[in-house]
Amino acid sequence: MKPKFKQVLAIFFVGFYAIMTLIGTGEKLLQTQHLIDSFKPLQIVEYSRILGVIDLIFSALFLIPKTRKMGFLLSSCYLAGAMGAHISHHVSPIQPLAMMVILWISAFLLNKSLLFQDNKSIN
Repeated sequence: MKPKFKQVLAIFFVGFYAIMTLIGTGEKLLQTQHLIDSFKPLQIVEYSRILGVIDLIFSALFLIPKTRKMGFLLSSCYLAGAMGAHISHHVSPIQPLAMMVILWISAFLLNKSLLFQDNKSIN
């Protein structure tokens, strides 16, 4: 893959992830009716604001280059927990799964070492 194309693709996926996170965080903090309707089956409506703050912090950590590894790990765990909550309440986990896929594609394009260990560092 050409470096310039890879850079454009990385910017697209990171930007899309950031926009989707901001929309989701805004809904959680404002407790929109759409969010309340989707959180009722999960029985977590009262935790929506704290979940919004956590989501915002983890995503911000991922977007900052110096804290990208920690943000990637925390965001992946957060989204995995969201998928588990969805599945345990018989709700489709497609939304957190889609966000995780976008997060992982972004991580791969930005820094492959977030996903793969460098062969040089294996002893």
